[in-house]
Amino acid sequence: MKSFHFSTAMLPVLRRHAQSPIIQGVVIIIAIVFIFWGVGANLMQKGGQSALTVGDEQIGFEEYQRAYERLHEDVAARFGGNLSKEMADNLHLKEQVIDQLVQAALLRQGAKEIGLEISGKEVQDAITAMPQFQDGGKFSLEKYNALLAANRLTPNTFESGLRHDLLREKATREIGRFVSSASDQEVDDLFQYNNQRVVLSLLRFRPAAYRDQIKVDDKSLAAWYEGEKNAFKTPPEIKVRYLAYRFADTDQTITISDERIRQYYDEHADEFTHPEMRRPRILFLKADATNLPAKMQEAEALRARALAGEDFETLVRRYSEHPSKTTGGDVGLLPKAGSGSPIEDMLFSLQPGDIGPAVSVQDGVFLMQLVEIQAARQEAFDQVKEDIAGQLRQKEAESLAFKRANDAYEGIIGAGSIEAYLQKNPQEHLQTTDFFRQDQPSPGLAHDPELLAKIFALNGGELSSLLKASEGYFVVFADEKKAPVVPDLAAVRPQAEQRYVEAKAKEMATEKAKEALAALRGGKSMTEVAKTFGLGVEQPPAVSRREWPQEWPPEMMKTVFALSNKSPYPVTPAVIDDDHLVYVFRERQKADVAGHEAELSQLRQSLLQFKRERLLQAFLDQERLGTKIHQNPNL
Repeated sequence: MKSFHFSTAMLPVLRRHAQSPIIQGVVIIIAIVFIFWGVGANLMQKGGQSALTVGDEQIGFEEYQRAYERLHEDVAARFGGNLSKEMADNLHLKEQVIDQLVQAALLRQGAKEIGLEISGKEVQDAITAMPQFQDGGKFSLEKYNALLAANRLTPNTFESGLRHDLLREKATREIGRFVSSASDQEVDDLFQYNNQRVVLSLLRFRPAAYRDQIKVDDKSLAAWYEGEKNAFKTPPEIKVRYLAYRFADTDQTITISDERIRQYYDEHADEFTHPEMRRPRILFLKADATNLPAKMQEAEALRARALAGEDFETLVRRYSEHPSKTTGGDVGLLPKAGSGSPIEDMLFSLQPGDIGPAVSVQDGVFLMQLVEIQAARQEAFDQVKEDIAGQLRQKEAESLAFKRANDAYEGIIGAGSIEAYLQKNPQEHLQTTDFFRQDQPSPGLAHDPELLAKIFALNGGELSSLLKASEGYFVVFADEKKAPVVPDLAAVRPQAEQRYVEAKAKEMATEKAKEALAALRGGKSMTEVAKTFGLGVEQPPAVSRREWPQEWPPEMMKTVFALSNKSPYPVTPAVIDDDHLVYVFRERQKADVAGHEAELSQLRQSLLQFKRERLLQAFLDQERLGTKIHQNPNL
């Protein structure tokens, strides 16, 4: 049993965290995600044992596997649908799932301790409200049972998981009630953190300015070249003979009848049918269970502004938290996928110009405006006739080219050499090359990087296999291959001198920048230092964290905003491309809040969310202290 009760030990913790101030480090809203159950399982219960035991609650291997698969799918989607085992291990997915399941159990147990529970009616209401289980806007028991069966879930299993979810959400809401406000000072601190500006003066040391001062002598150049000589290594070169069976050569002999083209058109009608497409513009606000009602109200307020005449695209660019905000929320033309999701249903119910009501999804709230409808259509036969003929010719040309190339390859193997094969087949056209590099290929081989890679994988005196390229099939014999070599300095002296001067100029710029910074730290003024080094003092526009110059490195930001009148100099110069910047703090400009009411409102909501999540984490940490947690060694 746990060694504390919410009413005695937990309440002071909640109050303490609820009142703690938010300082400038608050820039990222930390999300606590709990995953309870998904679809599919590979690990079954192992002899009735549990994967995890949290207090008196047991979490089975099947529940763990469902949670793992769900997280794996979510993460894989962010990497284009592929996630290797090595990458999953590096991301510590297993540890994340274990932590999520443990925290979920702790939250449920803590909720029960403070007297929270979920009634049967709450479970029933949640199920009947789910769009997935509705038919014509009403709950369908038949659809409910069918969907559960399709996902290998029994009603008891599903409703138990749902009860856990609802209890977790209720606990999150109730704990969050201890945080009811974010002070004006906290909001202003965060607004200033994002928008305050720093004014700098800087000196720019360019390597190009020192090239004329670099003198090249034989001894120094030779010493430098010894350390850099591998950069001058020649690339491999190869000399080959080859037989080419190009599709374009074979294509000229192929005729496709109108009857065959018509037959293909009729049998592949779906290829020439384009479904109705719709182009939406979306505005997305991030939300979770703790702030969903507020975000729904915010979204509806933005919709009301658009309906009153404000440009929806402008609102999207200002308020949306979706990557599409840079394109005004335009996500392109979309077909009807038949998913039955609320968003798809809305998309295909709107008319151009309409803005649908706010819709909540898993991680936020959507507003949608329909921009364009492209009606379903089928391309006429005459429109696609030539394209079909080209496809059929290409397919037949590939087949014929393969047969000819394969016959030749087998003939060479049978004859014992290309020479012997050519004596028996004088009609074949053998092509030869001089030595060439992979980045400077022979003209007849210049159009296919993959083919060149396969050719350069050959050794001298080696016959390739049958090589397929983008333009045909090839059989290649490598007559001779030159390995990379490091040339003598004399052979590459002009190039070596040029690189030597560039390298030494960079070194000189680096040293000059360090000397200038030391002089400033020693008490000299920016004007005096600039004069010493023959530079002009640059006065760039004031910078903020929100509007950081794209060409300046991100790591420089932390240093710049840590500067002050008492500490106006960085420890080291900044490096931008090859330039070295020595900069000095001049002043900090406070941002004016006037006209930024919407941003201040968003910051206030974000602060509230952050406070609630910190409070929730404190609650979970306290629960963990009094709970025995066991992990099965087989996990």
